[in-house]
Amino acid sequence: MRRQKTRSIRKQIEKRTSPAAYPDPKTWREIVAQRDQILRDFLFGLAEESPNIVHDLIKRYDYYQVRYVLEKYQAFTRPSFLVDEATIYRHYRWLFAQFGGDRPFLSKQAYDAAIQAEIKDAEKVQRMVLGISGPDDSMESDRLVHLTYATDITPPAVPPKPADFAAPAPHGYSYPLKSLLNLSWQLDESAIAPHLARMGKWRKVLPDLSRMVTDPGLLRGWPGEKASWAPYHALTLLGQAQQPAFAAGLLDLLLEEDDWLSDRLPDIWAQMGPEAAVSLWQGLQALAYEDDKLGVLVAGLLKIAQSYPDQFEATVHQFVNLLDAGTAEQADLNAYIVYALDQLGDETAVPAIEKALDEGRINRRIMGLDSIKLLGATFDWE
Repeated sequence: MRRQKTRSIRKQIEKRTSPAAYPDPKTWREIVAQRDQILRDFLFGLAEESPNIVHDLIKRYDYYQVRYVLEKYQAFTRPSFLVDEATIYRHYRWLFAQFGGDRPFLSKQAYDAAIQAEIKDAEKVQRMVLGISGPDDSMESDRLVHLTYATDITPPAVPPKPADFAAPAPHGYSYPLKSLLNLSWQLDESAIAPHLARMGKWRKVLPDLSRMVTDPGLLRGWPGEKASWAPYHALTLLGQAQQPAFAAGLLDLLLEEDDWLSDRLPDIWAQMGPEAAVSLWQGLQALAYEDDKLGVLVAGLLKIAQSYPDQFEATVHQFVNLLDAGTAEQADLNAYIVYALDQLGDETAVPAIEKALDEGRINRRIMGLDSIKLLGATFDWE
């Protein structure tokens, strides 16, 4: 019976040729409910280390539905808890740009407040973690998370820019940068691939490309307008250009109040090469940013050390020095450093970690004793 119903749902999706052909509300909920179950079964299969979980899901449900859920799941995999706030807010911004309609656009602060209002309910917390909270959950309608696994069956509702929306005027851009203003919220490789194939032209305009990444007029622009997504695409190209001289300029992203892009910086810095680490160490040692943004620098330095073996030993040494010097007031940063050292797995860091733990200089809600594998723990934080 389930298999028969799945085929019926798939046919409805495949036959959709106009907004009027999108599923009616009842069918929409049935499709989402099925995808919720696929996701739950997949996560349980992962937890049980089932070797044939995907094959089993396809047998029980349907290839299209399983593929769609798994593609969405992989697309929203968070790179690290050190940078996941920007990932989460960009995901909301991406959904709002396509389906926001007449809803209010939430600032980062308002979005976080909505989450805080929901985490008092344990069941809702579980649904949020799984990504399957429903449109009737408190404040969920505005946060749009319920659309994460339903973007193909939900009619587009691009939000019009309110008359009172305020943002700085963006800089002017000419060829070839002007083409990035039209790529919109299509963030997969297919949008940027033609540009990546012609890196020569972008290397000629690297200063302007870097300026586009941090342009306040674009970063703070209306999500429903294509140009506001240009910084994302410009950042991709800047990383591909592999020019570490532009690493320091990207630090301006850490100062954005409604940050939706800084989570990508560790990968971009690693692409630029080990020389990019110089400005990161400077910012980290000077405590130049708020704690959560210092976590982005730690993540960047960790990524560079993992990407370039000749940086490994020096990175461990400098992290250990920072941890030794870190005070109890820097407990969050110390926890981020311990996380990085744990990921690098160098046992020479163990004495410094144990000392910081004994002296209460590590925020154990971030990195507790039982989550540090270097100390013999088996529990994985992520």
